[in-house]
Order: sequence, then structure tokens, then C-alpha cells
Amino acid sequence: MLRELCLKTLLIMLAAFAIILGNIVFAVAQVEPSTNLVIKLSPSVIESGENTHQIGHVGFTNKYGSLIKVAKDTTVNLESEDQSIATVPDKITIPANSQFMTFDVKTTSNSGTTKIFASFGDERVFDTLIVGRTQDEIKNDLKLVVNLPTGEMNVNSEMPFS
Repeated sequence: MLRELCLKTLLIMLAAFAIILGNIVFAVAQVEPSTNLVIKLSPSVIESGENTHQIGHVGFTNKYGSLIKVAKDTTVNLESEDQSIATVPDKITIPANSQFMTFDVKTTSNSGTTKIFASFGDERVFDTLIVGRTQDEIKNDLKLVVNLPTGEMNVNSEMPFS
């Protein structure tokens, strides 16, 4: 009788342990998000001339493409492929609990195309900047987009990404 009671207790404890362990593994899998560095220049086509434009945005997205808040101050390195066209700060810091950080792009009197790179750890991404001489050289490819609320919308996004 005692042996049977001990065996039942042991089986119940093993079943409870398996359930708890399974839930822990499932919870850990849900908490570890896959993040990606993202950079966006908005607008990405501007006139040439020695000006400072506050058009650069850097942040991190989860595996679904939604912006996420960083847990601590996060420094991201920036670089312009062609500094004769545009320059950017060497690095910027995304403050803790923020989804993104905005940075300035300084243009020169030269026109052309350059890539603006952002890097963090082993990840490096870029966006292309087109700097034109006159308004006639800048393409006008604007499209009207109307976004209506749907059940599939991502909310709580602050970064001007489209």
C-alpha cells in the first residue's frame, strides 16, 4: 500500500514537472524576439545645396516588422558612402524606452546618389539618398495612399516609416 502511494506521488510529481518545464520553454521562446536594425531617410530625394535636413531615422524592428522600444541606451554607428554629397554624424544613441532616433543629414552643393549606412554589432543596413541640382531633376513620383484601420494594423509605432 505504501509502495503504491509512493509510486502514484512520484508519477504526479513527474507529470507536474513536465507541464511546468514545457510552459517555461514555451514562455522563453515567446520572450526572445528577433530584432533587426532599420534606417529610413524620409524624404529620400532632396535638393542640393549646403543645408541640414532632419530626415534620418534609425530604430529596431521585431520579426513582424514593427518598431520596438530599446531596453537601454543603444549607440548606432552611421556612415555616408559619398561625403562629397552628404554627411551624417558618426554615431547616434537611441535612448532607453524609445523606438527610434532622428538624425541630421548635411548636404553639399554637389548632386548625386549616396548610401547612408547604419550599423550595430554585426548588422549593417542602408537607405539611398538622392540629391538633385534643381527641382526639375528631382522625380515627382508621389502616390496618394489612404490607410484605413483594419484588424491587421500595427499600432504603437512612432517612426515615420511607410
